[in-house]
Amino acid sequence: MPELKKSDFIDGGQLKTASGGAYAGKTRIAIFGLKMKAGKQFVIGSSPSGKKVYGFALLGKDGKIPGKANWPYTFIYSTDKKAPSKKREAIACTKILKDDDMGGGGSRAKQSDNTGPTESGCAYYCSLVFNIIKGPLKVSDCTDKNLNDAAKFVEATSTYAQFKKLGPEDWHEENVYMNTANAVWSEFGGKFRGTVYCHRGSSFMKNLYQAFKAAKKLDLSADGDKLTPGSLNDDKWNPGDIWLSTFPPSSKPLKDCKNYSELRNCVLEYAGKDGVANSTKLLAVSLKKPGNKNKAITREYNTKTRSNYKKGSVKFEGFSFGKKGDFFSSNDVYLRIGGQDVQFRAFNTNKSWQGNITGTGALGGKIGGGNIDYYLKQSGLKSVSAAEGGAYREVVDSMLKQKDYTLLYKLYRKYVNKQRVPNPAIEYKNEQDFDEARLEEAPNFTWQKLMSMRMIDSLMSGSGKQRDDFALNLIRYAASNTELSTYFIKVM
Repeated sequence: MPELKKSDFIDGGQLKTASGGAYAGKTRIAIFGLKMKAGKQFVIGSSPSGKKVYGFALLGKDGKIPGKANWPYTFIYSTDKKAPSKKREAIACTKILKDDDMGGGGSRAKQSDNTGPTESGCAYYCSLVFNIIKGPLKVSDCTDKNLNDAAKFVEATSTYAQFKKLGPEDWHEENVYMNTANAVWSEFGGKFRGTVYCHRGSSFMKNLYQAFKAAKKLDLSADGDKLTPGSLNDDKWNPGDIWLSTFPPSSKPLKDCKNYSELRNCVLEYAGKDGVANSTKLLAVSLKKPGNKNKAITREYNTKTRSNYKKGSVKFEGFSFGKKGDFFSSNDVYLRIGGQDVQFRAFNTNKSWQGNITGTGALGGKIGGGNIDYYLKQSGLKSVSAAEGGAYREVVDSMLKQKDYTLLYKLYRKYVNKQRVPNPAIEYKNEQDFDEARLEEAPNFTWQKLMSMRMIDSLMSGSGKQRDDFALNLIRYAASNTELSTYFIKVM
């Protein structure tokens, strides 16, 4: 949990109220007063285990009752509930924990995964903008009454009441839900005709992905070359967190699409993006919290021209053994691709070696080892699989032999001075010293690093064109922008 900040008290020149918690709807100034009157404890710091204290006063910078004009505020407290004035201490109010009473913890913090309530909340607000307000939302539009009316057109995994209780506090306070809905409206407000049903994890939405699974099954059962890479999951076919549709919730609009091509064309047509359709009937929306709390924007993926990442637009820019080039500083290695860092390691320590885009741009996502191997081979590069031919297999810890330890050292020596970052202070020039350092690492270090080094060797043994082809395919897969992926918008 974070500590309180100025925007929790005053935001946009107005006193801010808590949108959740035990005192929902009260200003933070009022909450301080109510807690002090009730003799309830406050917590100093950013953890619930912080110092527990009792409050005696909250004062503005002029020593008077706090308000909009006399920020910052000072909190008078003591560990003793009956402490006399001379034994009381003063602290900035921003040192106090934003706990459940303050609208920042409680049931929300205890929810280990609030993805469902968060995404369901976006569905409720999208219904609000399309079905109730039918225009850009203002804060004054986002009332309980209006949202309850909007809920009639939503099928989601969290009810409206559950969303209110469990949706993340910062999304409420920073108007993320409203801004998300407004971003979708700005692009599609005039394109949907009739009632817009908003789905999150509904039967309707599951039927859309069932159509994809049927097409995938058909492709994998066919003779000859397969279109499906090592694996292709729902998210890489279409990462829509919520779907908006004018189709009745009981319908199956993609059921007649038999293959990837028909699915791609159908999703484009229903989105009104095939160059022929003049309205939108079905739209997938991928959600990401915007960095700007005043506005969200949308970006299209998998359009008719499929121009997000054209051939030649993404370049392989080098590699490093960990962020700083120190081989033993971490389990990972990094490729620099298209201005983004892609991290490679096992995200389950003992299995599941994969890549993860970690840069700060618009890209994002993971790619599993089977697909890494698939795209290496597709680019004419050698496989990193432990199996000769057939299904991809990782070089896991239990498989390692002395030859693998020697190979790891040889690959280290081959590439230690070819990294895109400055060489580390420590460089191992004989296998014995290298092995001693390796044996100090956790048992799962070696196999992860070996998988990554085999990949680096595969890349660097090929041509620049092959490396760039691999880089493009990897980025496109991670971004759900493959040739098999379907149209969606990302709100960010």
